[in-house]
Amino acid sequence: MAEYYRNFHLQPLAREWREGSGKDARAVVNPYTGETLVFIRSATSADLDAAYKKAAEAQVDWAEAPLAERAALMHKAVSIFDQRKEEIIDWLIHESGSTRLWCWKMQTSSRL
Repeated sequence: MAEYYRNFHLQPLAREWREGSGKDARAVVNPYTGETLVFIRSATSADLDAAYKKAAEAQVDWAEAPLAERAALMHKAVSIFDQRKEEIIDWLIHESGSTRLWCWKMQTSSRL
């Protein structure tokens, strides 16, 4: 299996993965252990405006893409979720402090 994903401090802003431009950073804490998992820098209004503009532009291309192309991309996303199922469940456990069974249910139901 591939190495676990580690760049949780990055956000999808304006079609690229990067940190927010804000001054503040928020800690994501495991509620069960109190362990800090990651610090995420806040996005600014300018970050969000740029993200909205890029999303609006991308939506035009998405809407014009053939159904088969859009479906293939969605199937690829599901395939990645399936391949990384245990990793996703592990992170859900850390983020929520929940049980493996509950997190498995959440990950599995996301496929529907």
